[in-house]
Amino acid sequence: MTKSLPIEWGEAQALLTEAERWGIVVHEKPDGDALGSGAALAGLGRKLGKRVLWGGADRFPAGYRFLPESDGYRLIVDGHELFRTVDLVVCLDTSNRDRSISAMEERPSGLPLLVIDHHRDNERFGDVNIVYPEASSTAELIWDLALQSGWPLGKEEALALYTGLVTDCGRFSFSSTTPFSHLMAADLIERGLRPDEVSRLIYNNRSLAALHLWGRVFSRALAVADGKALISWVALDDFSETGATADETEGLVNELMSLQGVTFAALLTEQPQLTRISLRSCGPVAAGDLARRWSGGGHRQAAGCRLEMPLSEARQIVIREIEALYE
Repeated sequence: MTKSLPIEWGEAQALLTEAERWGIVVHEKPDGDALGSGAALAGLGRKLGKRVLWGGADRFPAGYRFLPESDGYRLIVDGHELFRTVDLVVCLDTSNRDRSISAMEERPSGLPLLVIDHHRDNERFGDVNIVYPEASSTAELIWDLALQSGWPLGKEEALALYTGLVTDCGRFSFSSTTPFSHLMAADLIERGLRPDEVSRLIYNNRSLAALHLWGRVFSRALAVADGKALISWVALDDFSETGATADETEGLVNELMSLQGVTFAALLTEQPQLTRISLRSCGPVAAGDLARRWSGGGHRQAAGCRLEMPLSEARQIVIREIEALYE
C-alpha cells in the first residue's frame, strides 16, 4: 500500500503557502489530538518561515506541557484579536464553530478559514474543508499533509504527531486504528521517536491528588443496563477536597471501560451551572449518536457533550437514556 491518504491537499496547500501569518486554533477543552496536531503544524509553519500564533478557548492542560510549542500556545478569549493579526485561520480537530474560539461566526469575509478534521459530524464551516472521517486522528491528517507537501518533519513534530495519534486511537485499541495509523507510527519512529518515552510522558505523569480523585470516581461507579454500561461522576467538591484539577480527569472515562462485560461508559463532571459528559463505547450503542442528542459530537467510540443542569439531574437523564438504548 502507498504511504499516503487519498486526500487532495491542493487547495489547503495553496492557502498555507500564500499566507505569511498562520492562526492555528484547536477545540475547547483540548485533548492530545488537538494539541499534538496544533503543536506539529505550528512547528512546521515556523520551519517554513511563517509567523504562527496558535491557541484555543481553554488553557493548555498541564499534562501535555512536554509537547513542543506548548510555550507558544495562547488562550484566545476574543477571536477578533486573532483575526486582526493573521491572514489565515486553520481550525484543527473541531467539528463546528461552537467548539472553537469565540466570534468564529464573525470572522471577516476576506480572512480565509481552513478546517482540517476527522470527525464524521463536521459541519464543514471553513472556506476549504479537509474532513476525512476514516483517519484515526487529526494528527494523521497533519502527518499526511506534511509528507505530501515535502515539509521537514523532525523529532519534535514526530513527538507531537505521535501524541495525537496514540491518544485518539486509544493506544491503537479503537476500531478507528487503520493500516495508515501503523504506517504513520513506523514513519515517526524512523525519524527518531521513542514510543516508550512518549508513553511515559503521557500516561505516567499523574499526581497523588489525581490518584485520590480517580479513587473517588471508581468507588461510586454504577453498573446499568444489566451490567453492560458503567456510569460515574466527578462532583465539584471533589476538586477542592483532593487538590486535583479538571485536566487530571483526562483518560478517566477510558478506565471505566476496563470492567469485564462493559461496552459503554459515561463520566459526568460537575461544573458551575452545567455538567460535562464524556462517553466511550465498544459495543452496539454509539457514543457519538448519544452525544448528538444533547448537541454534542464525536465518534462512534468516543464522544462528549454537556447538559446545562445540575449533576444530579444530568445523572438521571444519562442513566435513563443508556438503559433505553440497551433494551
